[in-house]
Amino acid sequence: MAAAKLIVMYPPPKDVQTFERLYLDEHVPMAVKKLSGKTKIVATHAAKISTGGAPVVLIAEEQVLTF
Repeated sequence: MAAAKLIVMYPPPKDVQTFERLYLDEHVPMAVKKLSGKTKIVATHAAKISTGGAPVVLIAEEQVLTF
């Protein structure tokens, strides 16, 4: 049984609160429903860098088993 990892990197949004709400209320439930065989979903917030900020705000990793 092989596994694949889907990685999504989100750029900084204009409205962080709206992004967070949509990610948790819409994206995560959609991913859980559509990614058949998933074993886990991990979301990591990127830290701001003192040289102007992170190029991404959130990195989502979804491990999916393939047969």
